[in-house]
Amino acid sequence: MSQKQEDLYLGFDTAKAKLDWSLINSQGLELTYGVVLNEPTALATLLLTVTGNYPSDRVHCVVEATGIYHYALLEACNATGLPCLV
Repeated sequence: MSQKQEDLYLGFDTAKAKLDWSLINSQGLELTYGVVLNEPTALATLLLTVTGNYPSDRVHCVVEATGIYHYALLEACNATGLPCLV
């Protein structure tokens, strides 16, 4: 019998210079967290690392709308193929 893979949620708290992020599972347990610079290369590297370690079809990315400061994350998500909800 195969085990059902659980959904994962990658959430971002956005600021001008950095984003605090956390990856939680369906039960609300934090699997990992960190801080990343709010610039395209650093964000793409983080997204590729997360999707390389967890099934990308199970990762749901979410970010708060903060004027223009969340746009770099949206661009990195688009470039890496990871959908992101604002």
